Order: sequence, then structure tokens, then C-alpha cells
Amino acid sequence: MFQFAHDIFDTVKYLNLARTNIVAAWPHSYYRKELIHQKILHKNLFVLNRPEDVQRVMVTNSGNYKKSLANRQALKPLLGDGVFVSEGKLWERQRKLMSPATHKSRLKGFASTMVDSGMEMVNRWQDSSLGEAVDLTEEMTLLTSDIITRTMFGVVLGERNHSLYQAF
Repeated sequence: MFQFAHDIFDTVKYLNLARTNIVAAWPHSYYRKELIHQKILHKNLFVLNRPEDVQRVMVTNSGNYKKSLANRQALKPLLGDGVFVSEGKLWERQRKLMSPATHKSRLKGFASTMVDSGMEMVNRWQDSSLGEAVDLTEEMTLLTSDIITRTMFGVVLGERNHSLYQAF
């Protein structure tokens, strides 16, 4: 009986967290899988992590896929009405506006920023206590966030990056 009550409590806690931020409710293993399929309240939820799959759903065949209300509610607090949340004409307009900034010809210009961010991470590791365990998932998330904010917005978050990570 106690285990049943504990499971119900955990489920309610999970659903409450997922209601406000489903990404925060995902287990760490979700970030390592190519395809995640969950059935939540009789609805199918698919998460794609392979770039070619995301390309197919988000660009090539975008008209065949609708973003669910749950998807929009989960991502909107983090991304606003951005390209990952919007649909239809608004999505098309945002995608066209964003395309030049993310075109492969621009990646070469991002290389020095990526190297700088990576070297700062390595230096931070070297300055930390020897023998201290490092959570690579967290570190790579922080590195990715740092690179994105520098290249897309020209902002160096510094310590705020870790605070932002902890908030989500």
C-alpha cells in the first residue's frame, strides 16, 4: 500500500512539473536518445534528437505536422513565440528571418567563439579541485548555451549561465 501511495505521489509531482515545464520533467536519458515516444494521457508525444529528423519535421514536411498544445505550452515560457513554437505564416516568416543567421556559410565565423567558449570551460575544469567529478551532460549543456548566446545575441552570460541552467 505504501509503495502505491508513493508512486501516486511521484506521478502527481511529475505531472505538476510537466504541466509548467515538460522539458524540466524529462529524465537525463532523453537527451541521449534519437527518438523518444511517450504516451501521456492517451496522447502520443514524440521527441526527435537527430538533426535529419528535425529537418524533415520542421522544414521539409512541416505542413504535415502540427505542434501540439502541450508542445507550445512547454516551450513558450522558454522560447516565447519563436520558430519552435509558432506555426503557419508566422513560422514561415520567422524561419525566413532566421535562415541567414543559421546558414552553413556563417558557421565558419562562429568557430572562434566556439573555441573560446570551449577553452574557458577547459580552464574552469583545470582550476577546479583535482579529482572532482564532472557532470558532462550539464557541462555540455552549459557550453552549448554559452555558444548560442554569444553567437546569436552577442552576450556572455558568465555565471548567469549556470543560474539559468539550474532554473530549468
